[in-house]
Amino acid sequence: MKSLGIATSLLCSSFLLAACASLPPFAAAPSTPAGGYTVGGSPSFFPAPDSLHHFIDDRKEVLYFQNYGGGGVALGVLLGPIGVLANMSMIKSVTEDDAKQLHGMIPIDTVKVFQKYVPQDQYLSSSRDVNGEGLLSPYLLVEKIDDEHFRCSALLIVDLNPAGTKWTRQYMYELQDVYTKYQLTSGLSDSQLASLTADLGGGLQWAMATYLLDAKGSFSPREKETIKSDFLTPRNQIPMTGYGYDAGPNRIGFATAAAVYSLSPDGVTITK
Repeated sequence: MKSLGIATSLLCSSFLLAACASLPPFAAAPSTPAGGYTVGGSPSFFPAPDSLHHFIDDRKEVLYFQNYGGGGVALGVLLGPIGVLANMSMIKSVTEDDAKQLHGMIPIDTVKVFQKYVPQDQYLSSSRDVNGEGLLSPYLLVEKIDDEHFRCSALLIVDLNPAGTKWTRQYMYELQDVYTKYQLTSGLSDSQLASLTADLGGGLQWAMATYLLDAKGSFSPREKETIKSDFLTPRNQIPMTGYGYDAGPNRIGFATAAAVYSLSPDGVTITK
């Protein structure tokens, strides 16, 4: 199993692209596998836990991403090799401490939410109703964006490696609400939890629909741009380079080779 971070790998891929003189064109997803998909389970590159990611539920469907705290990567680099190691240790310590406090506090069954909100004919083959050829892994991603605030997103990882095609892509829909650390570690109210569950369902609907458009060759972001986002880049503050697309009213659409995002416009700066 390759040791690649989920959201981290997305960001690192985009940072590398930002440093390149030319940006490769966005390549469409392969066609959908004839045998349908299995829903749930770890994709082929899944790494968690690591220094930035921890599951905070027993089903391993709610993933914490510590994108702020413990020092930035650039700080460690400035301090040399010893500084890098010390900084990484600080980041890991913050991640583990936060994960312990958050564990079990967001009781959402993400796979069941996906199955409730996404029509079965979008992922089950007409000839099969059990394990399929592709893998769809839905998650609730809980991301720390500063010392006291968290945002969530619906994350769908599509992995075609089990079907014999070396391809994965991640589809991420940033949800609207911002939570304080106190709210999450104390437990959300019933109304807050119901709202979050419904928003997650809507985000997973978008993720699946966008993937299917991608697989049909009907999703083709082409407008090159760079983005800074309180959600995507709070730790490094390095602009990501990729492609913009029309994500609808009050949304920011952005795509890289590894991921497709639909973002809230809050805290986003676009340069074209």
